[in-house]
Amino acid sequence: MFHNFEIIEQSEISEYKYPGVWAMFGIKKGDNSSKYICLNVGKNKCIGDELKIDFERLECFMPFRKKIYKNQFNEEKFTYKEYATRQDWLYKEISEKYESIIIILVTNETEKLYTIEKYFAYSTKAAYWVSNGRYSPNRVIDSLEISKIRNDINISEIDKSLIKKIDEFKKWYDNQ
Repeated sequence: MFHNFEIIEQSEISEYKYPGVWAMFGIKKGDNSSKYICLNVGKNKCIGDELKIDFERLECFMPFRKKIYKNQFNEEKFTYKEYATRQDWLYKEISEKYESIIIILVTNETEKLYTIEKYFAYSTKAAYWVSNGRYSPNRVIDSLEISKIRNDINISEIDKSLIKKIDEFKKWYDNQ
């Protein structure tokens, strides 16, 4: 189903102690078509560590956490509330609206991770992906512009077999 991409099982996350790019998919709750939607794409120097936190966010939303302030000498000085981050709210939204969450390993390459992440995100129009936080709230990107941006991404230094794999996946994804 996911075109030769490795599915990352939650129970095996600790094995992913290396850099790479991952993608999260889910089925919209109440959607009888069983169509998977690409929800997010990410890169990290240790994808296992990042995905562990993401799975925790999917399973349990906390608007704030009680934290203990400790000084340099490990002395507890006071407690305070640490409020939910944008990422906490993002995964709360995903867990409320989507089910059958699947995460795939796009690549465990160590170079050009952002380029691969961006290429995959534009290939699937990842629903919640934000390009390093850079976007204009007034800009609407239609399908034509998505294709143009995707085609303008410099993939010349990316392994050709990976690009082919992503392109083949895009064809399946667009026609599911």
